[in-house]
Amino acid sequence: MSEMSEEFYHKVMTVSYLSFLPLMFAFQHIFNIVYASINKRMINPYGFLNLLDLVIFGFYFSNINITYVVNLQGTWTDYPFLSTETVSVIYTRNYYGNYISEDVLWILCLVIMYIRVFYFLRFNEFMGKFVGIVEKLLYDVVLFFCFYIVELLFFSLIAELCFRRLNDYNTTQKAFKTLFYSSLGQFSFDEFKDSDFGEYFGITYMIIFLVCNIGIVMHLFIAVITVLYDAYA
Repeated sequence: MSEMSEEFYHKVMTVSYLSFLPLMFAFQHIFNIVYASINKRMINPYGFLNLLDLVIFGFYFSNINITYVVNLQGTWTDYPFLSTETVSVIYTRNYYGNYISEDVLWILCLVIMYIRVFYFLRFNEFMGKFVGIVEKLLYDVVLFFCFYIVELLFFSLIAELCFRRLNDYNTTQKAFKTLFYSSLGQFSFDEFKDSDFGEYFGITYMIIFLVCNIGIVMHLFIAVITVLYDAYA
């Protein structure tokens, strides 16, 4: 147990050291604002980029604070007298016993940094056009996922009412999961042999779902072609 705790502790500490880099990167915008104010340059502190860096600073500062203040609580003053093994056990116990989920913070930090790097690539000579195309596609992609989720919910509710004897369709949650995998090609018509309204009704239901699913995907595909045509025409 202590060896696993020590390995986990070293991995988390390595990531926490690296997390100081985006923290300092976001912090440097404060000096940009001060410099612009002194030289009377026009700057919008509430612009998207500045707010994004502020969010990055908040997430990483909170994560570092939880790592070193909460999870390593009591180990700094006694650090010369504690072995790495003891510190790792204390950190692991606080990590999993803390009411604040540090895993969620890590996920948020990764997502917000992905957005920042994506925004940063706009100024690259080679990636700028690609990023511009992706930005134009963003509306259609979000619209596609909204329609896709609505479609899954609609057919999941129908499945719960019509296929109560089938284990994969007798609840909305199970039907949603089954239809999601069905839209990826993992389905079988043999599942509907024991359905309440007969096998042919179940097969017809699945075919209609797949046709609707193909229609939504085609909408996204046409949107991609249109954006690419406008970009390179």
